[in-house]
Amino acid sequence: GTKSDHPHSMVVNSNGELIVMGTTGSANFPTQNPIQNSNAGGSTVNVNGYDFEDSDIFITRFNASGTALQSSTYIGGSGNDGINMLISKNYGDASRGEISLDENDNIYVTASTTSSNFPVTNCTTCNKAGGQDAVIFKLNNQGTNLLWSNYYGSTDLDAGYSIKVANGTGYICGGTDGSILPSTTGAFKPSKQGIAEDGYIARFDAQSGALIRSTFVGTSEYDQTFLLDIDKLGNVF
Repeated sequence: GTKSDHPHSMVVNSNGELIVMGTTGSANFPTQNPIQNSNAGGSTVNVNGYDFEDSDIFITRFNASGTALQSSTYIGGSGNDGINMLISKNYGDASRGEISLDENDNIYVTASTTSSNFPVTNCTTCNKAGGQDAVIFKLNNQGTNLLWSNYYGSTDLDAGYSIKVANGTGYICGGTDGSILPSTTGAFKPSKQGIAEDGYIARFDAQSGALIRSTFVGTSEYDQTFLLDIDKLGNVF
């Protein structure tokens, strides 16, 4: 568009189509079969030298030859979406977020939001808990239908960085300023490990989006969890 547009993550589906997730401040970002056809707004922020007067997440799918848009949509509310301005220590932290696919090419995204009206379709966690939350949402494999969407976080500040899905189960990781996360009963680390930020890992049902369990990951010092992956046995790294 005519304002700042910032890709964060990309993946290729089984048809060879490139799908890009990022943040746009443009009111005229190219859309195609959109779920949301306009930028819902946000405050002015600077991300690594780029000024965003508004900021929504975009999900754009190209054909296999890269010559045409198959689908492209905004996803966001009236706050800042897809930008982590509040738990940011390293150069790339503000732009973290990830797009991932399941075995049927359904699209999953995690990112960060300050919007209290982020689109929450078929939600199980429908309200923002703190000043900034992580968000998790699922689109169909065409990128034209929002299947479910949820907030995730504490009553303080939280960010979503990485997402992976396998065998009907999804995992996200990120950073939190909060001392209480949802659904930590029986978790590896049910309580925060230090006074600074901790990382976290959360497990959810990929079909419904329902949160299954969360755990803190950290030490007594500053920690965050930036990336995760799942092996063929379902173990999380």
